[in-house]
Amino acid sequence: MVESPHTRSSAKRRIAFVSLVPLLLGLLAVVGLLYSRANDKAFLRERREAQSPEFTEKAPATFRSPGGTASASTSMEPQVEGMHPGARAIDMAWPIRVTWPLDIGPDASGSNQGEARICLRARQGVNELQNPGEGKAYYPFTVETPGEYRSWCRVRWVNDGVGHIKCNNSWFAGFDALPAAVVGNETDDRDWFWEKGPTAHLEAGVHWFRVELREDGTRMDRAVIAAAAAELTPERLETVALDRPLGLAGVRIPHTPDTPVQPVEIMALTTGSLAVGAGHRNQVTFLASYHALDGATFSGRIEADCPSAPGLVIEGDPVLACSRANPRTRRVLTLRFPADAPRRAHRVTFTVRDTDTQESISRTELRFVKPYAWAFLGPFADTVRASKRVYRYTGTIDRLRQACDDTPMRLAKRLPVAELGLGDVSVVRGIPLTEWRIVDDGSCTDWTGAVDVAKVFGTAAPAFAYAVTWIHAETALNHRSFTFQADDSGWLWANGHTVAQLPLDLPREAHRIWTSAPLRKGPNPVVIKLTQNQRFWGFRFDVVDWHWQGRRGDVITGLGIAEWPK
Repeated sequence: MVESPHTRSSAKRRIAFVSLVPLLLGLLAVVGLLYSRANDKAFLRERREAQSPEFTEKAPATFRSPGGTASASTSMEPQVEGMHPGARAIDMAWPIRVTWPLDIGPDASGSNQGEARICLRARQGVNELQNPGEGKAYYPFTVETPGEYRSWCRVRWVNDGVGHIKCNNSWFAGFDALPAAVVGNETDDRDWFWEKGPTAHLEAGVHWFRVELREDGTRMDRAVIAAAAAELTPERLETVALDRPLGLAGVRIPHTPDTPVQPVEIMALTTGSLAVGAGHRNQVTFLASYHALDGATFSGRIEADCPSAPGLVIEGDPVLACSRANPRTRRVLTLRFPADAPRRAHRVTFTVRDTDTQESISRTELRFVKPYAWAFLGPFADTVRASKRVYRYTGTIDRLRQACDDTPMRLAKRLPVAELGLGDVSVVRGIPLTEWRIVDDGSCTDWTGAVDVAKVFGTAAPAFAYAVTWIHAETALNHRSFTFQADDSGWLWANGHTVAQLPLDLPREAHRIWTSAPLRKGPNPVVIKLTQNQRFWGFRFDVVDWHWQGRRGDVITGLGIAEWPK
């Protein structure tokens, strides 16, 4: 059978196409590699520009005498009275590290044992986590004799009467990097009592006691680590005396360890950054904790450097001394940033230099962040009709540049309520609707950066509200990430475009979304809508170094707080 010219031509075309497939795949791979490298370079270039484009010179901070400020105790070792000599007491109000949504504060919900206690507490609204890892608090302690050790925790369960779980009677707890175990979950006692915690075999040296969130509303104010064989009654556990450092009146002081004794997870926004003073946007007070590894002896002096805030003044005692008898030293430091510093985030490098050799003993970097100025509108009654009429979710990263309706931009301009076109919404009963509530002094923001909306409106009843702020970018940034976190549903718009939505599909989780969006040079409006279902009503928001390849980094410093538009 004679093959036709048409058949031969078709066969040649098929062979030619098949031979081109590897070449095309190779070209696609090369293009993808070039794009990836170009994207990496753009990300790094923008990071350099955003973090410190013009501040290159050293700007050492000036230390000033505290002038009557309360000083910190130089010893953290507990004094054990009439107990097993290996016992250790821990004040849960002084963690070395704490991550959201755990918090430190008074147990204001009432107790039969006198005045309110300062304790580690779980924020309302995160209930109930089946696996550890959402909120963590770390406490170092020293073991002199190897052996089996048991933990005891003094706890209180809070029945908030909301949701399907009303006990709120458990934590996770563990030692070092060992898996965490459930503490409690077997009793619903309502007052403070001692509960057995996990046991572990510990070698001599420094260890971590770790507490993690399981149910909201729980309280813990003290822990004891003792030999597992010791017979300890609640009365004997109460005899452990705590040597707690002094703090400044009315100011909660988080710990910031300079030399970690063990590798511990560091969350970029909760342990690496401290909000600059609620009620005073240019000042923050914190507690610097130093620990001499292996009982080493040294004396040194704290130095601080902040290129983006020349003129930074630090009040506190910069002289440190650690010995085998007192291996831990704490210093209360108050940082006063220049009022005219344009940036909202400052990187401060703390260095400890040996008194004799002038060599650097330890070095760490902390970020201090001014709270955004927020304008709030609401609260509106969260009826079924109103919640379903929420402005439509118009896309994430793939449809970011597609315009949504103009309501977010009208909100960003803080137009009068009558001109916003919010539709059929009603206010919460008993709370008059004001045009806008402006909070520009940081009073609604805690030191982790969480914004308490219930504090603004004076209610945590089911409702929804809007929050508006303006961010000033020193340069156009195309690889910026927004981190947005809340326990109920919420929406985030930037420059009028939908950036993120928090759906109400995981009511027991503390939602967090990392998503990318560009920022224009100059002012950028950010609008948040937040619903309230039950318990804690608030959110966390910031702009960090992260992009699609999975990098998650620090709060960027190349941003400021923009002026409100007229």
